[in-house]
Amino acid sequence: MTYSNLTEQRREELQAWVQLWLAEAATAGFITAPYTADDETLQHALELHDFGLDPIDAAFSIFGLKH
Repeated sequence: MTYSNLTEQRREELQAWVQLWLAEAATAGFITAPYTADDETLQHALELHDFGLDPIDAAFSIFGLKH
């Protein structure tokens, strides 16, 4: 399913979550604003959303230090 095929409510939900995700990543110092996620990073973030991670955990998962 593509973004354009989603309901308006689902698109708004995802947009709000992505905004929080980017804000949390910026607050943690992982990115600087303005930041534009590439398709791969955004897809990964949305997969984490669908898995149930909140924006803070997703920001650390994607941008945090890897061990």
